[in-house]
Amino acid sequence: MPLRSNKPVLLAALVRARAAAPDVPRPAAAPAAAAAGGGGEALIAPTDGVEKLVGQRVEAVWEDKDGSTDWFPATIVAHWPTNSEHDRLLMHFDDGMDEIITLPDDTVRLTGEAVVARCKCARCAVRPEAEDGGCTLPLPQPARPRRRS
Repeated sequence: MPLRSNKPVLLAALVRARAAAPDVPRPAAAPAAAAAGGGGEALIAPTDGVEKLVGQRVEAVWEDKDGSTDWFPATIVAHWPTNSEHDRLLMHFDDGMDEIITLPDDTVRLTGEAVVARCKCARCAVRPEAEDGGCTLPLPQPARPRRRS
């Protein structure tokens, strides 16, 4: 579970996972490119149809200790309504890590790729219930979803 206090540890794990799985496409855009209109689509903002984001391919930015940033590919795998105005969305990164976000979130952007029906991240690919190399979306809500702080 990525927490702000664990970001350096998570980033190191993601970098190691990327080195171990070079076939995972690497986003070429950086935050400056996104601001200039390059890379992925606009940053995700809240909408009335937020549940329609399930299956969307996204990129999330992480900042390293030295201040450098990189975008990592992920899939939105679940939408969990809440009593507040901010619903929760669960993202699975391609290396199997996950994160819960609320919108708006300026660290996440749509990639423009086609919506997927299955999550094929490293974790979902090996689950017993996985079919065709991935888990059917949306994933069910756990009893107590983890929150990012």
